[in-house]
Amino acid sequence: MHSESINNKNTIAIWYDRNLKVELDVNLSIISDSKFIEFGVKVEVPENISSKINEYYVNLYLPFLINDNELIPIKLSNNLPLIRAMFNEEIDITIRKYVKIKYQKNVLNKEFCIRDLKDINIERNNFYSIIKIKVIHSSNECKAYYYRFRVNKMNAFYKAEEKNIPFIDGFFKKNEIIDFTINKEDRLYSDIVNVMKHYKTKIYRSNVFVIATEKEDLIEDYGYDKKISASDIWRKHYLNNGLMDDLVVYHYKGKEGLYLKFELNKTSRFIYLIVFLLLIITFIASFKTMLCKCS
Repeated sequence: MHSESINNKNTIAIWYDRNLKVELDVNLSIISDSKFIEFGVKVEVPENISSKINEYYVNLYLPFLINDNELIPIKLSNNLPLIRAMFNEEIDITIRKYVKIKYQKNVLNKEFCIRDLKDINIERNNFYSIIKIKVIHSSNECKAYYYRFRVNKMNAFYKAEEKNIPFIDGFFKKNEIIDFTINKEDRLYSDIVNVMKHYKTKIYRSNVFVIATEKEDLIEDYGYDKKISASDIWRKHYLNNGLMDDLVVYHYKGKEGLYLKFELNKTSRFIYLIVFLLLIITFIASFKTMLCKCS
């Protein structure tokens, strides 16, 4: 068990209108140079709400500043294979004004609409950002809505530590640490805690996915619920930089905090062989020099 966090503000926070139910998916990617967080937010409006159009807000706090270019909406409405891979269930898809998803199995919140993220605003403080999602509801269309977007930063949740390999100066292994929490008040600024007291903050259901490659060995964690070999669709979604590594997805259900440590060996066996040969050559040369001096 770790003794201290990467950053004492390493938590996200979420608050929203008390009439709503919210589910949260969080994908934390540590693939190569692609460090980002991807959020999926499902918002359910209870049936007892009036049939007229209503507006609600879901607020997502990040403990660092982001600019407009670092918030990237994920357009799902024209990517049906990704939708099927993402929800990993037997689903029926109807395309009308919105893409409507209906689970074939009897599960809670079994029907919802996917909306591309358009009505969004970012509020910024000196130290943090708040993503405000406007949910426009009409009961004639959907009872629940799903939004997906990516933030191209992991500042407060990720740390890399490099350590030298003994006897081989300049070559190293790399430890990658994820320290991530949700709605942890003692890691929030006091003004955020005060705002949250007036809203609903309990997440109805949450899933956290950590996305790595086979190169990263998971050496410390709380215990994942499932380890998944990613499909080709996921590979295409996350490996847009042309990498051929196999993806591994670690799934954590309902966790309010994660501390994970991966070990990444950045020195290839070929490099080790070259270094080993150079050491032998150096040793032989030194030995010959010593013999010459002795003679």
